[in-house]
Amino acid sequence: MTNPNKIPREIKDYIRELCLKHKTWGPKKIISILKREGHEWKIPSADTISLIRKNAGLVQPLKRRYKSILSKPAIGKECTKNIWTIDYNGEFQTGDGNYCYPLTITDYKSR
Repeated sequence: MTNPNKIPREIKDYIRELCLKHKTWGPKKIISILKREGHEWKIPSADTISLIRKNAGLVQPLKRRYKSILSKPAIGKECTKNIWTIDYNGEFQTGDGNYCYPLTITDYKSR
């Protein structure tokens, strides 16, 4: 039994050739070009075109970016009150027309 949704080889070959000619084109661009050319066959989805490009070796996998384990340096208990941080919280106008620039000051450990 064959899959009724399977794309014929001629269509795959045509899309593969189009991808080889224009290596920077993505699936959406290829779909728009295929629609403009007015083929009588059903145009494959963007996912299917992506799979065809991947199988043709035209897609390079992205390098995985790893997050660091520690978002801030480890500080021992003895340094709890030795490092302070100051955060600027914006500004607002008081009733008498002066501007106030509030700051939040906390020790680094409780931040």
